Amino acid sequence: MECCTAATRGHRLVLERCCCCCSLQTGALIIASLEIVVCLALIITVLTQFSDDVGQIFELIAHIVIAFVLIYGVKKSRRHLVVGWLWMRGVVVIMDFIILALDSIVFHSWLLLVLSIVTTVILCYTMLVVRSYVLTMSEAEEEDKVHLEEVTAST
Repeated sequence: MECCTAATRGHRLVLERCCCCCSLQTGALIIASLEIVVCLALIITVLTQFSDDVGQIFELIAHIVIAFVLIYGVKKSRRHLVVGWLWMRGVVVIMDFIILALDSIVFHSWLLLVLSIVTTVILCYTMLVVRSYVLTMSEAEEEDKVHLEEVTAST
């Protein structure tokens, strides 16, 4: 069983499964759920150790809201919500990478640079899983339209 195909319907690098073990839909739900758990843990950490960092708390709450948008979009098969999550994630990945890379330069920290690269790769994989799910949603919608046209034409 392959986990990744080279091309599907003109698209490159489309996954068939998340982490080679679960469906793309389940993978998208796991990704959103993990994001919520991590953000809640970070909020607790910020509140207990850095109580004056309100901006960080608002950013984490925004991540939680966006994760709930992904969950809702997947559960209700709302393609536009899932695509919206992809765009938001893309912006966040780019911004986080730039900020962490600049911090690693300023603080002369190779560890921070490595952390930045690893984090970016993981986040890109989550985007690839969700993108693959969006493409399967599009294919399912097209199949439904064709089936509906066939039923309409036969009656």
